[in-house]
Amino acid sequence: MNERIKELFIQTFGKNNFPKGNAEVYMSADDLEKFAELIVRECAVIANKAENNDTEIRCMYDVITEHFGVEK
Repeated sequence: MNERIKELFIQTFGKNNFPKGNAEVYMSADDLEKFAELIVRECAVIANKAENNDTEIRCMYDVITEHFGVEK
């Protein structure tokens, strides 16, 4: 798991709830919403750094996916 996603997970659920290995994770709808919101907020911060031209905005996809370690 990407280190930043791990940090956001811990921020949402607490360090003691971080899954080990391939453990299944169960969460409430409220916790899932909070976790997703943190990820979206982080994406918005990254995207906000873009200039207002199409090339720069298209590049933000690469920056955001790389930031979270998401394969294209």
